[in-house]
Amino acid sequence: MHESEELVQEAGAIEAIYPECIEKLFEGVYKLRIPQHEHILFQMSFPEDYPESKPYILDVVSEKEGFDEKYLMELFQDVLDSIYHEGVVVIFDLFTELEAVLHIEEDADEEIKNEEDHWGMDESNVRNLATNLEASKVIRETGEEEEKKKEEQEQEQPQSHLEYVYAKNKEKRYAKTGKPDNYTKPNKMSDPLDGWIISEPISDRKSTFVAFAKEVHSLDDAYMKLSRLMEDKKVSRANHAMRAWRIKDSEKGVQYQDCDDDGETAAGGRMLHLMSIMDAWNVMVVCCRWFGGVHIGPDRFKHINSTTRDVLVKGNFVDIDSKKSKKKRK
Repeated sequence: MHESEELVQEAGAIEAIYPECIEKLFEGVYKLRIPQHEHILFQMSFPEDYPESKPYILDVVSEKEGFDEKYLMELFQDVLDSIYHEGVVVIFDLFTELEAVLHIEEDADEEIKNEEDHWGMDESNVRNLATNLEASKVIRETGEEEEKKKEEQEQEQPQSHLEYVYAKNKEKRYAKTGKPDNYTKPNKMSDPLDGWIISEPISDRKSTFVAFAKEVHSLDDAYMKLSRLMEDKKVSRANHAMRAWRIKDSEKGVQYQDCDDDGETAAGGRMLHLMSIMDAWNVMVVCCRWFGGVHIGPDRFKHINSTTRDVLVKGNFVDIDSKKSKKKRK
C-alpha cells in the first residue's frame, strides 16, 4: 500500500504543529493523540486514495480511568462522519471538533482542574484580572472623556485623524475601505493600521477577537509591518497577538512560513494550517484577543480561525471561486 501525497503532506503539517500528537505505525495507519486531551489515543486507517475516500477510526484508548472507550470510539466515528467531505483532508478539523466535544463530555470539575486558564492563573487570579481590567477601563474612560466628546462630533466636522475604535459600524466601514472615516495622515506620518485588512470583530463572553492581514514579500517586510501594527494603542493592549505568515521571496527563490502563538498555545499553528489549506501566500495575519476575564475553552480557536479566514477572503489573498470550482469538478 502507498500513501497518497495529500496524506503525507497533511501528516507532516500536523507533526509540525503537534509533534507529540501523531505517530505513523505503518503505511496508512496512524496513532493520534488529541491536543489538550493527550491521555486519549486513537488509531486511524487511511485508504490509498485518501482524501477522495473516507478514513476510519480503528481503536480508541484512554490512559486515564473513568472513560468508556467503546462509547468514545462511536463518538469519534460520528464526529468524523459529520465533518468529512470528499476530496478534503480531515485530521486538523477532526482534532478541533474532538477537542470541543471532549470539553463538553468530560466532568466540569475535572476540566477546571486540568485545563487551568491558558495564562497559568487560577480562578481567583482571573477574577482579580477582570476586576483590574474594569478598573483600568474606568480610569481610561475618565482620562479620555474629552476625546469622546470630540468623537461625538466627527459626523459633523472633519477630523485629521480618527482613532481606531472597536465599534460595529466602524468595523464594517474598515472592512470595506481599510481606512477610518475622514482619515488624513497627520504630518505625513502613516497610521499604524493603514493598509491592513481588518476582520469583523467577534465578541464572546467578554473576549473580543479581531484579525488583521497585510501583504508582505520578505521576512524583514513582515517584521517591520508587525512592529508598526503593534504601535496602535488598542492593538498594543491586546492580551495576545497571534500571527502567521507565508511568503514566496521571488528575488531569493525561497519560501518562508512560520507562526507565533504569543502565549495562546497552538493558536499560531492553527492559523498557519488554515492559510496553508487556503493556499494564501505573501500575507501576514495577526489575530488579537482582548481577554475579559471569562474562560471560553476551545471556542477561542473557532474565533481565531473565523477571523483569520475573514481577513484572507476580504483582502483577496485567496481565490474562493477557484477552489469551489475545483471541488465541483471532482
